[in-house]
Amino acid sequence: MQRIGLLLVLLAVGVGVWYLVSSSEAPTPESGIPDTPDVPAPAKGDTELKGASGVGDSAMPELLALPSASRIVLIGKHQGSWPELMVHAFQQIKELEYRTWYTHDIRTRKPGAGVGRGMEELKSQPTAEYLEAHGVAALFLDSVDPNAFPETFWNVVTARVQSGRMGLYFRPGFPATESGDGVTQHPALTHPALKALLPIERAALLQGSATPGVESSGRPLRVTTAGMRHPATRLVDNPKASERAWGLTATGEGSFAAVFCYPVLDLKPGAQSLVEWQAATSVPALVAGADGDARVLWMGNADFGQRTHFARSKDTTQKLLVNHWVLWLVGDRK
Repeated sequence: MQRIGLLLVLLAVGVGVWYLVSSSEAPTPESGIPDTPDVPAPAKGDTELKGASGVGDSAMPELLALPSASRIVLIGKHQGSWPELMVHAFQQIKELEYRTWYTHDIRTRKPGAGVGRGMEELKSQPTAEYLEAHGVAALFLDSVDPNAFPETFWNVVTARVQSGRMGLYFRPGFPATESGDGVTQHPALTHPALKALLPIERAALLQGSATPGVESSGRPLRVTTAGMRHPATRLVDNPKASERAWGLTATGEGSFAAVFCYPVLDLKPGAQSLVEWQAATSVPALVAGADGDARVLWMGNADFGQRTHFARSKDTTQKLLVNHWVLWLVGDRK
C-alpha cells in the first residue's frame, strides 16, 4: 500500500510539472498582448513571426543595420506619438547618429532639443551650417512650417538633396488650429524651395467642417505594386515574399489604417505612390520622388495605426518601416 501511495504521489507531481511547462510554452493570444512602445522587432526566423505569418523564412521581415555610421536630423513640431516612434526606431539602428529638435516642445512650449546620439547637441534650431558640418545624410521634417527656416537653410537642403548627398522625409500632418481658420493648404505646398523637392503636384484645399482626408473611424492603408518593390517599403528583399508580407497588413483586426491622410490629388511626373489610403477614391499616402538621384519621401497619413498580424507589438512593424526609410534615405538601401 505504501508503494502504491508513493507511486500516486509521484504521478501527481509529474502531471503538475507537465501542466506548468506546457502552459508556459503555449502561445499567448494576440488580443491579450499589451501595446508596449519599446518592444524590438523579432529577429529573422523568430518562431513567433514564423507562426504568425505563415509565409516561411524567406519572408521574415527584419530590422536592417547600416554598414557604417550615418547621421540624420529630425525636426518636428512637437513630441507627438509618430515622431517619438520614429526616434525609437532610430535608436535601434546602432550605427546611426542622430539629433532631434522640436519647434514647440510640449514641456516648455518653446523650441528645444530632444534626444540624440553621437552628434553635437543642438543649442538652437538646426542651421544650414549644422547640416553641412555634420554631413547629415537624411533630414526628417515632421509637421513643421517651412517658413520658419531662412533661405540659406533651404539653399543647402536643396543642394544636398538634388546632388544625392542627403535624403528628405516630410510629413505635413494636419494644419494646426492655432494657425487660424483661414488655413486651407499646408505651407509646404506653396513654399518655393520645399515644393520643388516634394513629389506632390496638387492637393485639395483644407476648409470647412467636411475636411478632405479625415475619417473618424479610420481608413485602410494599402501598399501598391511599386511599394512592394521600392527600397523604402520592401519588407523583404524577395519581391514575392514582400508582397505576401504586406498582404498580412491588408485585412482583419491587424490591418494598417489611419484616420487622416493629406488630400493629395496629383503627383509629379515620375513620382511613385508606395502606399495609398482607401477612401471613396485611393489617396497617395506614402510617395517617393523620382528626380534623378534625389531621395525624397512624402508621408501624408497620420500614422500606420493598428497591430499587424506578423508582429507581437503594435509598433513593431511601424518601426520596421521607419528602419527601411532611414536606410533608403541615407543612400544605403537600393
